[in-house]
Amino acid sequence: RLRDALNADGCIAETFSFSASSENNSHLQLTPEQQLTYTSCTALSSPKYLKPGNTYFSSSYPSLEFNQLNFLKEFDIINIHWIQTFLSVEAICYICSLGKPVIWTLHDMNPFTGGCHYTSGCNNYTTNCFPCKQVHEKFAYYPKNLLISKAKNIPNDIFVVSPSRWLADCAKKSRVFKNNPVTVISNGIDTQKFSPKDPKTAKRRLGID
Repeated sequence: RLRDALNADGCIAETFSFSASSENNSHLQLTPEQQLTYTSCTALSSPKYLKPGNTYFSSSYPSLEFNQLNFLKEFDIINIHWIQTFLSVEAICYICSLGKPVIWTLHDMNPFTGGCHYTSGCNNYTTNCFPCKQVHEKFAYYPKNLLISKAKNIPNDIFVVSPSRWLADCAKKSRVFKNNPVTVISNGIDTQKFSPKDPKTAKRRLGID
């Protein structure tokens, strides 16, 4: 939606993802070696690593390599979104080194935690993500080490955007983004497709009493 709105306003905006099926997206390919790492890293969300009943947990790896990101030099502004197993901490730092303004739009809590996408009330993301309440004790140091890496290396000049006040408040309290500018911008909609209608007419068309 954001890309289409920018293009309609006269900007030249492009989106890039791993999904070949995403409409109008440029498809980025993993190398065979990266694909092997991807397969093993996505296993972090399996019951082998997570305690029962917990939320989705993922690693920042694998990642596109620096030479796979050089095409971004052509753009004036870079907006990153949901980047798990797509961009590592090191890759994000490389993008920031290109000298372009970087915006990070949040879609869950993962960018500022040690791996979980929702903390289920845990506030350890404000300190050191230890002990992690979501992974088995055997792997408890992984979230801690990942959070330390994020806090130490992710630049504080990245502009953080949240679609909700709640998520923005969490980001501001986090160890990773506490020194970054955080702004709330609601998700936009295409008003040519979605707009208020008469409730009675809508109910009649949908067969709702």
